[in-house]
Amino acid sequence: MPQIKNLKKAVKKIKQAVKNQETVVLFADADLDGITSALILEEALQTMGLKIKKAYFPDRDKEGYSLNETALGKLKEFAPGLLILLDCGISNHQELKIAQDMGFAILVLDHHEVAEEIPKTGIIVDVKQKKDSYPFKGLSTSSLTYLLSQELLGKKMSLKNSESLKELAGLGVIADMMEIKEINQEIVASAHKTIFTSFRVGFQALEKIIPLKEETPREFFSQMVAVLNITEIKDNLPLCYLLLKSTDYEKAINLARDLWLESEKRKQEIKEMSELVLVNDNENPKKIIFEGFSNIQQAITGAIASRVCNKTQKPTFIYKLNHELTRGSVRTPHGVDAVLALRACSNYLLMYGGHKPAAGFSLKNENLEDFKKCLESYFKA
Repeated sequence: MPQIKNLKKAVKKIKQAVKNQETVVLFADADLDGITSALILEEALQTMGLKIKKAYFPDRDKEGYSLNETALGKLKEFAPGLLILLDCGISNHQELKIAQDMGFAILVLDHHEVAEEIPKTGIIVDVKQKKDSYPFKGLSTSSLTYLLSQELLGKKMSLKNSESLKELAGLGVIADMMEIKEINQEIVASAHKTIFTSFRVGFQALEKIIPLKEETPREFFSQMVAVLNITEIKDNLPLCYLLLKSTDYEKAINLARDLWLESEKRKQEIKEMSELVLVNDNENPKKIIFEGFSNIQQAITGAIASRVCNKTQKPTFIYKLNHELTRGSVRTPHGVDAVLALRACSNYLLMYGGHKPAAGFSLKNENLEDFKKCLESYFKA
């Protein structure tokens, strides 16, 4: 089977960092695909004999979805070193250049659509970049990171180690709603088989707290995803990251209980805000849904958009209106490409990216109305 472009370069770069005991910093998106990807790589590096210096996840309400200047300011003290971006970075041309100028070597592991061209900074691993001959383009970043870890560890990857990393990767596959085919299918099937006997304390705690039903693999893991996918961030570490790497059972039980209770509150908020959007659409129906709020968490815009899009089968744009900037999420019905829509109106945006059915964007508030009109024109055409 053809190799993933730049995967061998990435393996060589990481092995060099391990050999020289370099400073390694992981920067990952704060959703479950990014978090599980960071854990997979962190544990693979630990098996190889290197402990990372820092794991960093951006607070979406304060920093947005990807690498940003606030984060770089906090990470500057760790340069020079190797900065590895997981589940983000493919659109961060300017920020990657700043990081390089700080003294970081750059490695990007991502699976999002390439908006226009790939960054010219560092090693980029993304099966959706041009001239990547790997046939399956539906990898989550977690399944991509699992494949990287296989290459890194080689014979050092025991069966138990492989199963444990697949349990993490399977969560990422389901959380990002990827197709359960090819390597994704192998990962999810393995995870579904072993997770009840997992040595990972976080999974043991979740099994104790959540009333899990043994459904199909997707339905089963979706129950965990509902609790873990949007969690509070403290000191740029999501609580679910702390749960999944915990080795203390009692602490894990308390964390799992807190996350379960928080997820129930979040579920109700998502339901209420979605119903409000649906009422507005019924009263004033249009080709697209474009709604914003100032009193919601940034992290739930995607969940609201998904719920509304599923109900209406319309391209749905839900955003949080901040003081100067707006950040939002897009969900589109089957066959409609969210990234192409954003690209068509990109002159109004500061940043955009994602997948065909699900994407995100940010822009200045002053451009909001023009952006809306551009989208309406695009979908009308």
